[in-house]
Order: sequence, then C-alpha cells, then structure tokens
Amino acid sequence: MAKYMSSERIYFALKTGLEILRDMGGRARGTEVLAQIPKRITLTADELSLNESGHPRWETNVRFYSTEPVKAGWLLKSKGYWQLTEDGNRALDRHDVKAFAREANSSYKKWLSEQTETAAEIEEAGSTSSAQLAAETPNAIAASALERAQEDSRIGIDQRIRSLLPYQFQDLVEQLLTGMGYHAKFNAPPGKDGGVDLIAYSDPLGSRPPRIIVQVKHKPDTAAPVKDIRELEGVLRREGDIGLFVSSGGFTPDALREVRSAKVHIEAMDLDDLVDHWIKHYATIPEEGKALLPLTPVYFIVPD
Repeated sequence: MAKYMSSERIYFALKTGLEILRDMGGRARGTEVLAQIPKRITLTADELSLNESGHPRWETNVRFYSTEPVKAGWLLKSKGYWQLTEDGNRALDRHDVKAFAREANSSYKKWLSEQTETAAEIEEAGSTSSAQLAAETPNAIAASALERAQEDSRIGIDQRIRSLLPYQFQDLVEQLLTGMGYHAKFNAPPGKDGGVDLIAYSDPLGSRPPRIIVQVKHKPDTAAPVKDIRELEGVLRREGDIGLFVSSGGFTPDALREVRSAKVHIEAMDLDDLVDHWIKHYATIPEEGKALLPLTPVYFIVPD
C-alpha cells in the first residue's frame, strides 16, 4: 500500500520549520533547519519511512512544499541557505497552520497561473489531493535530491575552507585572483603587513591601473567590523587604487555600510562570494590553487 503524508501534516511541519528558522536568527542552512523538525514535532512511522530516493518521506514533502512560501515572498533559498523574510516573519505571527497553508498555496497558484495556460491546470495543481501526490512523484523526489546535494556540496566546500590556516586562506585568495586574470605581485609573509596582504595588477608589469590592494581575514565565525574597512581605506593612496576585503566570516552591517559610502573604491567578498568566483573561474585557477580547494562537477538531470 502506497504511503503518503497528508497535506495538513506537511504544512504543519513546514510552518514548524520556518519557526525554527526564526529561532535560529532568520538565516541558516536548509539542512540544519530540517534536522530540527523531528526534534520539535512527533513524526509518524509512515512520515519517517524512506521514499525512492532513500530519504525520509517527510523531508522530501517539506522541501517540495517549501516552494509555496518562496513564491509568497516569505522564504528565500540560495546556496544551501534558507532565509526568513520580514513578510515571512509576519506570516508566522498572523496565521495558524490552516491560514498559513491557504495563503501560501494561494500565492503559489497565483505564480502558477503565470506559468500555465488553462484554469484546469491551475485548479489541478492547487488541489490538496494532486499536490499531495505531486510531492511523491519521481520529479519531485529528484528535485528534493538535487536541492539536498547542492546543500551538501556547499557544506563540504565551506568546511574545507574553514580548515585552512590563515596564510593558506591568503594563498587561496591569491590563486583566485590569478585565475580571474590578475597578476599578484605581493603576498605578505607572516607578521605585520601594514594593512596589506596582497597586491595585484591587471598586467604582468603592474604598469596599468588599477592596483588592487587586498586585505584578507580568515575568521569564519567572526564578521569583519567597520574599523577593518576603514583601515583598508587608509592604505588606498594612489589614484585608481581598488580595495578588496576578503572575510571568511562575512561583514557586520556597519562594515557593509562603510563599503557602500566610502569615497574610494572598495569591494567586500565574503565566503559565499569567494566560492562563487572559485567555481566560475575554476578552469583557469593554477594547479597550486586547485590543490588548496579541489572541486569536481557532478551532473544531475534538471527536474521539470
């Protein structure tokens, strides 16, 4: 006999997941949020049973239904992270589970109406029975598996970077700049660096601007403060200098405001930005750099 999770239970688990996300500060890895759901609610044996992907049925269903709060503007999903929006925060306070389900599904159907041609398709896609069955289709299971794989791969990359020593991370940034076509002419040795970790140019001789002055901070659990940005501003002395601050721990809101308002050109690169650039330019990154952060592509069939 086929096993299905009722839509009422899925919405209950999904709303619980968003409440957990809020308790976690509003932004966290999707896998971390989902891992907390069984600790918050009691799942039945059928809900805990594995589907064709080899993963718990409840998780696949929650991932599938999470499209609805995304379309409602309550949830953002990017690079393995889930982020609760202000509208999502208000929706959690405003709605019980039934009202939450109605509004989320209504928003999804509105979005779907822009993708489909007939009212019959919209009605079918929005009905409880068809939506419940849709979450059990091979396509939905594949979509959930792909999302999970993307999250796991990002976690693995982040963990590898976190394991690097500070000067290995600095070398990683140098190798990235080389892969992007720049020419690093200075890489500060251990010790005091005067606020400059790397200097790179757009040509091999450094005869053409811009000169890129780089400050690197490898403290994955600590956001770079505004004073660090101001220190970088202070060393941008030549006309056309560009400052690049790379922080594996990201930046405080004040630091980002300083970047935007600075009278000189400063770019802020956090861990997500670094990984995105690393993936984009991986083919041209030197072998020395690839040894620090080796990657390989894995191909999936794209779900419909």
